[in-house]
Amino acid sequence: MPIQMIISEPTLVYSPPVNEATQRWGVYSIPRLWRDISGRLVVRFNGEQDCADLENMQRAPNLFFVSDDEGESWHESEHEYDISILQGIGSPYLRRRCGEILAFREAPGNRPVSGVPFRKKFSHPNGEAVLHTYRWEDIPPECRRFELLRRRSPDSIPEILQTDIGFGSRELAVNALALTDSGDYVPVSEYLKPFIFKNPYLSSPVELPDGCIAAVCCGQSPNVADRWCSEVYLMESADGVLWKKRGDIAKITGELEAHCIPGSPGEPPPAGPWYCTRWKGYPGNAAGAARRSAPP
Repeated sequence: MPIQMIISEPTLVYSPPVNEATQRWGVYSIPRLWRDISGRLVVRFNGEQDCADLENMQRAPNLFFVSDDEGESWHESEHEYDISILQGIGSPYLRRRCGEILAFREAPGNRPVSGVPFRKKFSHPNGEAVLHTYRWEDIPPECRRFELLRRRSPDSIPEILQTDIGFGSRELAVNALALTDSGDYVPVSEYLKPFIFKNPYLSSPVELPDGCIAAVCCGQSPNVADRWCSEVYLMESADGVLWKKRGDIAKITGELEAHCIPGSPGEPPPAGPWYCTRWKGYPGNAAGAARRSAPP
């Protein structure tokens, strides 16, 4: 079925100042758009430098802008949104047909990976880091806690539950050495972080027609040892807490993150096949594509 897109005239949301902080890669250059729990459009301008050394990165204030007229105009918000729920490029909220509203986040206070032998070591494609890989089941639980935030209504206080991602053999890449401004590599704490193109947790949740919850996760290809090579998987859960692998989305060298497209926000999921978008190649020299799902 053809999809028609109408592109409106551009609307300026924010133009950051040019200074030493904003000249760092990633500072105010990676906006994120979503709807908050009330349905209002929100844009976040990332104040954090995009680099491998999470503890010594350049930080500027995160900026949030909201629109009350579906994007026609924008104003800055003083509200501090919980950006830990921004696990993918889609909406952080899943509104189930039963009325529940779900969101997911990396648990606060997760520890860096330590005391575990890594399986592989290779450089990041852009040279910013040297990566180590670990199997999910070998990573200590205190380093990989992932939470479900479940609300009964938009105004209710969320119930916070610990998830169980039951895919122990999945291999994950973690920054181990970071490139400095002087051109040297230095050791960094090996945190398991949900970067947009290599999320170790779950993203883009959707509810299937049978009531099952599906989400995307990725991992390093077990068959590739000399470079970063993501595989993308579809996970499923009956309640959002206990997860198991449902199938493979992308297992081709060079493919990266995938994100489910369930349909329009607030509409029931389609009864027929649905799609996941994917990036093929490395960002900056990448092509977007969509893949029709196969029967489960």
